[in-house]
Amino acid sequence: MNQLLEKLNSLDIKIGLKGENLDIQAPKGVITTEILEEIRGKKVELINFLKDFNVKPIITKVAENEFYPLSSTQKRMWLLHQMNPDNVAYHIPMVFEIEGSFSLDKLQKALQFLLKRHESLRTKFSIDSQGNPVQVIQHYTDDLFNLITKDSEKPEEIQKSIEEIINTPFDLSKDLLFKANVFKESDDKHILLIIMHHIISDGWSLEVFAKDFFAIYNNKNSHHLDGLSIQYKDYAVWQQNRIGSNGLKEDKEYWLAVFSEEIPVLQLPSFKPRPKVKNGNGSTILTQFSSSSLSKFQKVCQDNHATLFMGLKTLVDVLLFKYTNQKDIIIGTPIANRELQELENQIGFYANTLALRTKVEKNQSFLSLLQSNKTQLLEAYKHQEYPFDELVSNLKFPYDSSRNPLFDVMISLQEKSDSGVIALENTTIKKIIPQDETSKFDLTFSFHQEDDKLNLELNYDSDIYEEFFIKNLIAHFSNILEKVAKNTDQLISEIEITTDEERHQLVYDFNDTKVDYPKDKTIVELFEEQVLKTPDNVAVVFENVELTYQELNEQANQLGAYLRENYQIQPDDLIAIKLERSEKMIVAILGILKSGAAYVPIDPAYPQDRIDYIEQDTQAKVTITEEFLTEFNNVKNNYDNSNLEIISKPDSLAYVIYTSGTTGQPKGVMIENRSAVELINWSKQEFDNTQFNVVYSATSYCFDLSIYEMFYSLSIGKKVRILKNGLSIKDYVNTEESILINTVPSVVNKLLTDKISLEGVSILNMAGEPIPVDLTNKLPLFKLSVYNLYGPSEDTTYSTYYKVVDRDYVTLPIGRPISNTQVYILDQDKKVVPIGVIGKLYVAGSGLSRGYLNKPELTAEKFVDNPFEEGTKMYDTGDLARWLPDGNIEFLGRA
Repeated sequence: MNQLLEKLNSLDIKIGLKGENLDIQAPKGVITTEILEEIRGKKVELINFLKDFNVKPIITKVAENEFYPLSSTQKRMWLLHQMNPDNVAYHIPMVFEIEGSFSLDKLQKALQFLLKRHESLRTKFSIDSQGNPVQVIQHYTDDLFNLITKDSEKPEEIQKSIEEIINTPFDLSKDLLFKANVFKESDDKHILLIIMHHIISDGWSLEVFAKDFFAIYNNKNSHHLDGLSIQYKDYAVWQQNRIGSNGLKEDKEYWLAVFSEEIPVLQLPSFKPRPKVKNGNGSTILTQFSSSSLSKFQKVCQDNHATLFMGLKTLVDVLLFKYTNQKDIIIGTPIANRELQELENQIGFYANTLALRTKVEKNQSFLSLLQSNKTQLLEAYKHQEYPFDELVSNLKFPYDSSRNPLFDVMISLQEKSDSGVIALENTTIKKIIPQDETSKFDLTFSFHQEDDKLNLELNYDSDIYEEFFIKNLIAHFSNILEKVAKNTDQLISEIEITTDEERHQLVYDFNDTKVDYPKDKTIVELFEEQVLKTPDNVAVVFENVELTYQELNEQANQLGAYLRENYQIQPDDLIAIKLERSEKMIVAILGILKSGAAYVPIDPAYPQDRIDYIEQDTQAKVTITEEFLTEFNNVKNNYDNSNLEIISKPDSLAYVIYTSGTTGQPKGVMIENRSAVELINWSKQEFDNTQFNVVYSATSYCFDLSIYEMFYSLSIGKKVRILKNGLSIKDYVNTEESILINTVPSVVNKLLTDKISLEGVSILNMAGEPIPVDLTNKLPLFKLSVYNLYGPSEDTTYSTYYKVVDRDYVTLPIGRPISNTQVYILDQDKKVVPIGVIGKLYVAGSGLSRGYLNKPELTAEKFVDNPFEEGTKMYDTGDLARWLPDGNIEFLGRA
């Protein structure tokens, strides 16, 4: 006997008594011939067991009174209405298309009968003397309800009228919370609209209403409409008494234990800011899954003694985990809460909600998660009577007007549904689903199983989500379903939710950036080519000192020759520079590169221990300081000022820049010549079409933004003005025209705050920090080219770029990959994430660093094999980002 009960419980097969017979309810396809035979064999024992079972106290009628208490669910609904009385999300409409003979008189009488039969339909809500909400039941009279009719309207006018009526708020204290309207389209075609507020009704109630209404209208099969033994007010009093007398103590303890740990908030990504107050605006997308998919998935569930609902709920858990990377997920599901026979034919808000909390681990299989969900659901069903609203109250959950308590995603499964067509004598009535422009939750997954098909109505909050995002969500759900049906043992981490088409777009189309560039050249060669073109152009300015391209080249040649001769320089040798910002800094950098070595910038203002670490880590052949330059200048004229033989190759190191490490030790990023040449080439493509004459070099040469400021400018014949720092921009910006500024947003904000005019600026590049949108609002985009640039030092300064052309973004994008650069946004298992989903940002391509100096383990950890291009590496930036629908990227901070 116990084994049979355990088996029935595991399969969600419910048994009860109906008179002296067994009443069996089970999900479709669960009861096999063998199980049925077992039940028949134990029929007598089962009946005796159920008779002896500790049944709930009987609901008794309460004495007539002026008002009555609210049920727990009504209290919550009433409170929601008080906070937002214009919210129409809790209106429950039914629309019927009636063709054939139709009697308004019979319709009116049928509705009046139902109004008289069900007190819920004539219930209002008021406040008692102690300030508590109460039910007030109006006495029935024939004139209490009037059917509203409209004649001879066009279909589009009827639709508009229906939408207006549905979207007209109820006044809970004054209105009858039940409306009926008839629209006459023609003599033999009418539209019937019924609306009830959720506080007096629920999904089950709609079925009761329709069944009773058409039975009365047709004067057939109405024998079941004898007087009701109880009314909703009796249930409300009974429920509140059970709660007050600890009748639900065991259920309460169960739910409080489930939510004893910190309660997570699902951070499902969105492109819209969440409104401060949930307004109930929504939309719904319908889709149908193939018969083969349903058949395969049902078999998975049946083979594991799980219901279809358990399986679908597990799929949604995986989907949300993949979209959020959150392991602790709470989803709500409605239950009818009509275990008592006397509630089955009632109209009223009886439905309860179960908050299902699931822990998802990426290294568990789908099957493992399904089994976990099955166990959890069976336990939840045992304790389903405890009102959700009491749980919320006992948890003392902080109120958030932008969200629902505990969860923002709902799921339901209707395993059987009628055809929606009702045949009466000389009349056909067809149920029509009205367009739903409301939402109660962020997402509501409503599954409907019809024979061998599975339909999904995905309702969403349109204030938060866009249609294309929801369509993608459905496609990814379908993809998970297909993959799981084929392999239930597949680890959740191995499930890639993107479609093949989407994956190709994200990996290849968005990264179609390959262009030719001078791969056989070095930085020095590009500079020397420019010297031949513009020898007399001013190359570098610092305060009152100017150097032409010819002068800069000659001084760098002499220093390069000196270094090569005295320090036996070979490619990849390192030479440090420890100089204040001036024209000497540029001469030193070019001199080192011409010698064949790579330069290592050190800021003299660094703490001594950092300087010592860099010098020790690099084992630099020499450090160029002011003292070094003084000695060199004494012998400079002994060295030829013509170009040196170039010994560096494109794959030779150009520089090593130290960035701060998470462990406290700085990391030396090794950049080769070819990578810097690629940056220069992209810069020419992007910026050469905009007029500018001078580039302000305000960035410390220890930061990689300086690479762009120096090398791009000196490869195109422009003037570089060396500034002490970004704040020095104000001293020159009003004295020159056609300026290119490359700096951080905070410097630009300071300039604007100090009311420094940027009239002379033609290009403004900002990088190194997120750009506040309100900062761009202060800039004249119509005459100033503004760029948001992003890139780690490990990818040669810039990886992506965005030219600011509008201000429609909540967060300014970092744009698209620059030429010969690929950007991948991946989950924790390096699987491609869909558009809109947050992942970790990886970069690859020609700008990629050789790695970290003397740190092979860290290099191997951060520069990993590129799964999308064999034989190449990609760099783990440690940054979070997501693709936007237009192919741009949104930066979202550190992982």
